[in-house]
Amino acid sequence: MPDFKIKYDLREFRLSKYQEKGIARVWVEFGDVVFPEKDWQDFILIVMSEWSASIINFSNSTDKEFFLRFVDGDYALKFSKKDTSFYYLSFGRWDMFSGEFEMMIEDKFIVSIKKLIKTISQVNNEVISVSSKNSVKSNYLPSLVKWANQLKKLEEKL
Repeated sequence: MPDFKIKYDLREFRLSKYQEKGIARVWVEFGDVVFPEKDWQDFILIVMSEWSASIINFSNSTDKEFFLRFVDGDYALKFSKKDTSFYYLSFGRWDMFSGEFEMMIEDKFIVSIKKLIKTISQVNNEVISVSSKNSVKSNYLPSLVKWANQLKKLEEKL
């Protein structure tokens, strides 16, 4: 089974000109699939905060699926429960107005929830560390720190 990877490049991490949204390159790789595309630029503070929140909220619900959405663009990852430890992964587009998910790449991929949480936690730690080193002042950073801490607690339980 291929590894789920979040690829990112924080060397050019910066705050957007008129807002405090941290911009960096961030994308997902799973086997031969690169999504949404290599070197995708997005608001990494918001993406990682929302991905962490989605997993925390899902872990406290009876839902059978959850989504990790990119902020810039309508791209999303859909995770559908296979069993207690593994999820089917689909790649697609999320229509924020209708709440519909349009599959682009079918869910023939299987991801370990432990590996997913560990991967997101590692990226969170790096983003928070780089933000601190660069004295990033963003209203989005405390939210990321809050959700990252909760995700770490969930990771310790698994």
